[in-house]
Amino acid sequence: KRVATIARSIRKGTHSDHSSSLSPAEPPLVLANKDVAMLCKLALTRADVRDWLTSENPRMAVLESVPDSDLLSAVWAADFSTDTSGAVNAFLSSLPQRQEACLRELMITRSPGSSLVDAQKAVKRLEIASVRERWKSEKSRLAAPNITPENIFTIMSRIRELEKDLLDLKTQLTDIV
Repeated sequence: KRVATIARSIRKGTHSDHSSSLSPAEPPLVLANKDVAMLCKLALTRADVRDWLTSENPRMAVLESVPDSDLLSAVWAADFSTDTSGAVNAFLSSLPQRQEACLRELMITRSPGSSLVDAQKAVKRLEIASVRERWKSEKSRLAAPNITPENIFTIMSRIRELEKDLLDLKTQLTDIV
């Protein structure tokens, strides 16, 4: 009976079920950052990845400078278990429609990463991207008009520190097996 009612409302154009497709005027949400997309998928489908990510909460600060990270932050911070499809579905249903549709699509799409090691490498690449953004920001400060020698020294110090951090992170990335 419910199916017949929905079918009639669709024919009449009055059906507004939350799970219906997006309106043509609203483009689908697409995550351009492949690491973010993979981490979203793995955090929704793999208990070991979800446990690792939720135990690594201090790293959420890394996401502040990463494009497309809002959705990953929401997945990362949510309290659900991947062991129960009902819990995952309840979480997905709580999201705005575009985000829900994006994540549901990610869950069924084949991705290059499928393990905890892949997730760990993706997080490390996001950390590297974050440090690179801060490095670029500091470098651009050197071009500011009327910069004082003291400011140049301070900025150059930060740049050297960030370069060291980049080298450390790249080494850590290659050490993940």
